Amino acid sequence: MHYQWVLKMNKTLEVFIKNIYGNNLIYPNCSVSKMMAKISGHKTLNDFTIKTLKDNGYEFKVVPELNKL
Repeated sequence: MHYQWVLKMNKTLEVFIKNIYGNNLIYPNCSVSKMMAKISGHKTLNDFTIKTLKDNGYEFKVVPELNKL
């Protein structure tokens, strides 16, 4: 099968939550979650994108936001 590598792929996406003007926005924190956000046309992961990814077997791990100096 040509797509066996997909089955072995890590399906845990790292994200961090940032509160902007009272809204909790979910930002990608790993290369795969950044790619998924980019494909969706946004800098953050919206509810529809998250639901679609969860429906396709992806899990989310919330990590602390690192302040960049």
